[in-house]
Amino acid sequence: TSGSTEGSKSESVSSLVSQDYKRKCDAAERTYEAQRENDLAIKKCEEMRFLMIDSSNLPPHKRAFIERQQAEIMRRYPDAGADD
Repeated sequence: TSGSTEGSKSESVSSLVSQDYKRKCDAAERTYEAQRENDLAIKKCEEMRFLMIDSSNLPPHKRAFIERQQAEIMRRYPDAGADD
């Protein structure tokens, strides 16, 4: 019976370690997803701010660059220009 008790304890410890590992993995995944969502929100905010740049008074080469970048951003948000 002593062998089965030790085996049972070993399985119990193994189960606890496995549960702890799963909890930590789940927490890490939630943290990663939250950070990813935050990063995407920051990127979208930066892109929206870039769309607000008035390029009309810039030299032609800078104006062309800004307008190309703005067009690329607008392609990522097809519904953004729906009110125009």
